[in-house]
Amino acid sequence: MSEMMEEILGLDARKLLPGSLILIEDSVAAKGAFLLNYFLKKLLAAPHASEEEAGGGTTRVLFLALSEPFSHYNRISRKQGCNLISYRNSGRLIFLDMVSDNPPGSVWTKGLKQSALFGLYERVNECVKRQEMQKSGEERTVIIIDDASLLEVLAGGVQNEVLSFLHYCRALYSGSHRCGVVALVHADTDSNRGLSLPVDAGAQSPAAALVQELEHSADVIVTVDPLSTGLATDVHGQVSVVHWTDALCSAEFRRAPCTLQFKLLESSVLFSHPGGKF
Repeated sequence: MSEMMEEILGLDARKLLPGSLILIEDSVAAKGAFLLNYFLKKLLAAPHASEEEAGGGTTRVLFLALSEPFSHYNRISRKQGCNLISYRNSGRLIFLDMVSDNPPGSVWTKGLKQSALFGLYERVNECVKRQEMQKSGEERTVIIIDDASLLEVLAGGVQNEVLSFLHYCRALYSGSHRCGVVALVHADTDSNRGLSLPVDAGAQSPAAALVQELEHSADVIVTVDPLSTGLATDVHGQVSVVHWTDALCSAEFRRAPCTLQFKLLESSVLFSHPGGKF
């Protein structure tokens, strides 16, 4: 059933345009973190490109975890037949675990140090350059971020710092290709809830403003929503995909938003067309 998702995404790591941004938007009523596991597995499992296509290289993943630790993703991935420890040991995966590596009381958990995002970018840059030194053939690097909403907390509520951080991540070079970015963002929560920042009555919330800015720069937007008809026992929500650029598909195949319904299982995710069967 995952073939349906691949079809509407047009996901092919070897053809992902350099510097592209795939934005995953979720909500309190419909969590989208399962799509991070989906992208992680697909990118790591991508076969070597042919010599004619990309010099025999592969896709490497740098996972920036701000919400859940490595153990969380490794546990889920193992149930789906993907061994993240093996990929990490081989160098295909670099996992920056900002949850486990930063105990309570650290700069990250306080989110108050103004230069925190600059320091985080330096770590990302160092990891990408280290991957480049170890590479064989022409390779691409994709940065996955869980989640971009927490970057605003780390930036002390300064939205422009978050946008600059993502811009510089997309400008990083891995070989002759710029890094692609896949980022999760919460569309209906206030990412500054822990900062006591003033918000004028009737003004747009900081979280909504960040999402809007990210939408303007995204090549592909993947939206996770609850069913419009309400709760259902065998359907957990729906996923809509909009291609704004040719990052994952050619212009002639770019079309109106495509929607699939999904059902979460312990070891997989099932997709179907609305009204169809899993």
